Amino acid sequence: MYTLLGVLTAVLVSSGVRTVVPDTEDKYRGKRREVARVHGFRKFTTTNMIRARVNPEIREMLLGHSIGLSGSYYRPDSREMLQEYLKAVDLLTISEENRLRIKVDELTQEQDEIQLMRAKHEQDMKVMREDIKEEMKKQMSQLITRLKPDVMIEGLS
Repeated sequence: MYTLLGVLTAVLVSSGVRTVVPDTEDKYRGKRREVARVHGFRKFTTTNMIRARVNPEIREMLLGHSIGLSGSYYRPDSREMLQEYLKAVDLLTISEENRLRIKVDELTQEQDEIQLMRAKHEQDMKVMREDIKEEMKKQMSQLITRLKPDVMIEGLS
C-alpha cells in the first residue's frame, strides 16, 4: 500500500521537481533537504497568499492553522473566504490557463477598443474629406464668379 509521502515523492520525481539519486550516491540520505516535501507546499501557499494580500486571519484558516483568540470572535462566511482565496488563485495555480484566459480577455478588450477607435477615425476622415470637397467647391465657384466679369471684359475688347 502506498503512503501519502511515497505518492508525493513519486509525483515530485515524475514532474522533475526532485531527482532520484541511487542510495550509494545519495548525499541527502538521513539529512534534510532545502525544502521539505509536504511543508514546501504550505510554505509556497503562505508566501503567495501574502503576496496577494489575503486577509491574514482567513489565510491562516485556509492553511488549517488556529488564529488564537480571534477565532472566537471572527468567523468569516464561505463567500468572504472564497473572495480572499480568489485574490491569490493566479499565484497559487501552477497552470498558466487562468493567467492566459485573463490575458486573452484583456487583449480582446484592447482589440475592441482599437476597432472602435479605427471606425471613429475613418468616420472623422470621411467627414473631413466631405468638408474639404465642399469648401473647395465653394472657393472654386467664388473664383469663377470673380473671373467671369474679367473674362467677359477681355472678350469684349
